[in-house]
Amino acid sequence: MARQPRELKSQYCYHITTRCNNREFRLTRFECRELLLVAIKRCRQKFGFKLYGLCIMSNHVHYLLISDKCRALNTLRYIQGNPKAARMQQGCFYLDFGQN
Repeated sequence: MARQPRELKSQYCYHITTRCNNREFRLTRFECRELLLVAIKRCRQKFGFKLYGLCIMSNHVHYLLISDKCRALNTLRYIQGNPKAARMQQGCFYLDFGQN
């Protein structure tokens, strides 16, 4: 049975993670990360969502979209602590996209 579609609500905080196929380390090259950033920018322009946090790791990505302040802060702390918790620094970086 297929999963029911999610009901997305405005002004809610959504922490989204995306992992590479087979958990392979495919996001280590600069060109791959740049291509991902171009795709994210195009999606933001098309759908108009706010991106508050982004962390690109070597085999997965964390996003924080929209916002409910309390949940957003807790999730942002988790996203920012992810590279340290994984004991890795290479292959990850942070960007500040501002309000929109």
